[in-house]
Amino acid sequence: RDRMSSTHANDVKQAIRPCVDLAYWQKYDFYNIAPSLFRDLETDAELWPTEMKVPRMHHSNITPDVFVRDYEEPARPCIIEGLSQDWLAHSKWTPSLLRSDYASHVFDVGKCNHVDINMEEMMKYCERDADQDDSPLYIFEGDFDTKVPDMLGHFQVPPYFREDYMDYLVSAEVRPHYRWFLFGPARSGSALHQDPFHTSAWNTVISGKKVWAMFPGHVTLHDIAVDSPTPDNG
Repeated sequence: RDRMSSTHANDVKQAIRPCVDLAYWQKYDFYNIAPSLFRDLETDAELWPTEMKVPRMHHSNITPDVFVRDYEEPARPCIIEGLSQDWLAHSKWTPSLLRSDYASHVFDVGKCNHVDINMEEMMKYCERDADQDDSPLYIFEGDFDTKVPDMLGHFQVPPYFREDYMDYLVSAEVRPHYRWFLFGPARSGSALHQDPFHTSAWNTVISGKKVWAMFPGHVTLHDIAVDSPTPDNG
């Protein structure tokens, strides 16, 4: 795929959204609105009925067979705690070590039009400008396994997910991206979307908090007031 690289966050923004000026990134004042919005969301979530809450359990209390039966086959989301407690990622992927170990390495922040930024510049952006942007930049890198292959040794595939059907369907040369490294400041993240390959996925949070909004398959774009499909909203 074609990619462009920049050494400055403002250049990255202009490459991602070439039709708007930099002021557009702070147009809606989300950085002031978001804290109260997330507080209200967490408060409301405590009042939701059980069937609306994602089940949460410790990995010691669920076997791979039970996971397949109760969650994979019926396509139900769940949260399994404690799986990453022994991963090197917890000590290796701190902001200070990511900065010192990968300062000059470039990572994708463009998602759709693939714009790269080096880790040092990304860290400066997180410290200096990110808290003012409505939707801050964040790293969404699908080639980290070749760019920084040592990262592959910092985590392990949990036992629930070790059988990967794609291993049997396509060769490694033509297989689509299937693992990503994500890093970003508060409020960064993707818009509402459907997985472009309609696949299942597992995500692990190493640091911080990831807020999810998930809808059953029968919910339409009209139901959630999305005007039309885009690469981000399916």
